[in-house]
Amino acid sequence: NNNLFSFHCNKQLRVRTLFEVPFSEEKGLSPLYTKAEYEQHRFFERRDYDKLKKYIKGTNYSEDDLETIIRQEADNPDRANLFKAASSLYNHQFFWSTLSTSQIPPSFIMRDMIEDQFESVDELRKRFELIAESSHSPGWAYLVLKESELSTLVTLHNQTPLLEEGIEPLVCLDLWEHAFLPKYLNRRPDYVNNWFRLINWQIVERRMLKDAKLKESLSYATLLPGEVRLKWRNTNPI
Repeated sequence: NNNLFSFHCNKQLRVRTLFEVPFSEEKGLSPLYTKAEYEQHRFFERRDYDKLKKYIKGTNYSEDDLETIIRQEADNPDRANLFKAASSLYNHQFFWSTLSTSQIPPSFIMRDMIEDQFESVDELRKRFELIAESSHSPGWAYLVLKESELSTLVTLHNQTPLLEEGIEPLVCLDLWEHAFLPKYLNRRPDYVNNWFRLINWQIVERRMLKDAKLKESLSYATLLPGEVRLKWRNTNPI
């Protein structure tokens, strides 16, 4: 529904309820996971959720979103367990939040942005393949918006991109072993390909267009009656 869609776009990942995924859990997440594989993966997220509920007792965080906890507790050694649990849960929930079994492709504007930074959508997929194959530590691979440009970023263990100044997370790939084993043993490119096919690019674009500077660099151009496409405004003289 629209409220759920808005929830995933605005990444209000709160601690009081377990994350509601934007797809049917009964059908699994094909081709990435069968229903059983999906449930096995979510076990680790539920474990983090249970830890977080334990660690927030006695704090004022029960109604806050995960981002608030992560930012406020990043440098507090006395609440390191709280920070780690919130960060791990945030990463997991961000991973699920952009996936859809409807296979929603990039719009014109999203495709233009990707081609400007990575040459093509397929090259972006290959970038994630390379990251996954070269990763020797558990972590997360993100597509982010930094200074109004797309780039990839890898965080180790439970770290998130939230503590990096000027970065807006857009898409997250889980690089922990539980995400691709045993199904994708020695087949990490297959894991990335199946994950990439399920990205809901409509949510990604809405997250991206929260960047005010980027929105300013765009203009509307009418293609057909009732149809609008976003195009770059050329501000550089030739």
